[in-house]
Amino acid sequence: MPKPPSPRKAWILPIASISVIVVLVLLGLPRDPYAAAWPRLAAPSWAIPLGADESGRDLLARISHGALDTVFVAIAVSALCFVLGIVIGMFPNAAAGLIEVKNALPPVIAGLIVAGIIGPSAIGAALAITLAGWAPLAAHTAALVAEVRAQPYVQIAPMLGVGRARLMIRYVLPGVVGPCSGTPHSACQASPSHSRPSDSSASARDRRHRTGA
Repeated sequence: MPKPPSPRKAWILPIASISVIVVLVLLGLPRDPYAAAWPRLAAPSWAIPLGADESGRDLLARISHGALDTVFVAIAVSALCFVLGIVIGMFPNAAAGLIEVKNALPPVIAGLIVAGIIGPSAIGAALAITLAGWAPLAAHTAALVAEVRAQPYVQIAPMLGVGRARLMIRYVLPGVVGPCSGTPHSACQASPSHSRPSDSSASARDRRHRTGA
């Protein structure tokens, strides 16, 4: 069986891709993407490394300026989908119906609805992708929440006076954000802060046993 790639090797391709994008953006930003200063469909050269388009515009300049705008939109959409997925998935009982409705709606339909309301634009495309992209992460988050809440240290916390809000933020959320963000984490491994409720309960039982004795 092939061995899975090591975590260090798994970062090689993303880092290489980001490096290529950064180099293209830095090389093309000083250029004018709208100036038709070159022959139509000019071949690549030292002056225009990627050649010219059918209007005589520098392709490197157009790619770099377009990539810069696209990267910012992609980062914003990814961050918004991540936040929505985590927040909605933290309440699996309330979010189950919403997730099912979203999964039943094809992404193309969501895009058409958004385009019909606000018109075709970059903001409309970003909004359509956001509406279509949060549901898988929310479903994954809901499954992780159920897994974390089934752990003994989480189940015993309310008996020790831990409120619902603190339970979700202090005990459940750390076990959800790690896997959703790609950080290696196991919900079954309790951190030292997670093990305190069980230790405290054991100490309390020992004291009651000695007192009764």
